Amino acid sequence: MSRLTRIFWVMVGLVLPAAVAHSQALAPQQMQERLEGKIRIIGSDSMDPLIRLWVQEFQKRQPKVDFQITSHGSGTAPPALTKGEAEIGAMSREMNAKELAAFTAQLGYAPTSLCVGFDALAIFVNRRNPLKRISIEQLDAIYSETRLAGWATPIRTWRDLAGQGWRTSIIRPYTRDEKSGTRALFMEQVAQKGGLLRKEIEVADQMGILEAIGQNVRAIGYGPTNYLNPQVRLVPLAAKGSQTPLEPTTKNIRTGDYALARRLYFYVNLPASTPLTPALHTFLKFVLSKNGQDLATGYGAVSLDPSFADSQASQLR
Repeated sequence: MSRLTRIFWVMVGLVLPAAVAHSQALAPQQMQERLEGKIRIIGSDSMDPLIRLWVQEFQKRQPKVDFQITSHGSGTAPPALTKGEAEIGAMSREMNAKELAAFTAQLGYAPTSLCVGFDALAIFVNRRNPLKRISIEQLDAIYSETRLAGWATPIRTWRDLAGQGWRTSIIRPYTRDEKSGTRALFMEQVAQKGGLLRKEIEVADQMGILEAIGQNVRAIGYGPTNYLNPQVRLVPLAAKGSQTPLEPTTKNIRTGDYALARRLYFYVNLPASTPLTPALHTFLKFVLSKNGQDLATGYGAVSLDPSFADSQASQLR
């Protein structure tokens, strides 16, 4: 991680006292006004439970606002937003250059990007697996053919990974499909962007990965930290070039010290001459308010600090 990147993460992750309120938080009258409308959200399946939590709480206050949520991966968000098939594109990664170019070519301006939270990818193994640590380089040697992270030889068995005393059982790695923002981050940070996955790696959705690992002591996979369940455990992860494995704690995610920390995004179509509908505007403000961010924390994501949430909310009109 570069020094400038680390400084950015520290700046946006500073924890302010709980007494500090969001200056952009919703005023009581904004939530008391009865709104109507339909909001279509398309994108990340990893974010789906958190999105539904926000929607459920919002509809307690605004029951006449209808939501349609389609969660088939971050890669489905940009084309849906570009074609006008969604009001919100939910992504667990940033739009890439090709996606941004397609939106801009169609509409003449870039989409508005809102960071709505942080989380991190954890490395999961079966709860009976005693593995104590793993590194980015080792993960790359397990998952990719190219090993661009620098590990000298392929890792195919648990003995290859952890040394003598371990069985020569074949490691069963699991990954997400190509539309997944979770996979995109993994490929960028672990396979070093240009890496090629081994053909024999099994592909599953997020719940499928956790179920497979829970049933097979030889399996390994990755996913958001809040998917942890009693059948699997987290393995501390060392960043590329580091000898110190870290757990994905709130502190390590906010500072960016944990190698697979990430931001969660809502993308919206906000032309300069046209304001958002009242329903969409109010929902987005709610997500970025203290109440919305408290829901994110309760769910298991990492909330934005108040000043950073305010900076995101200030883009809305």
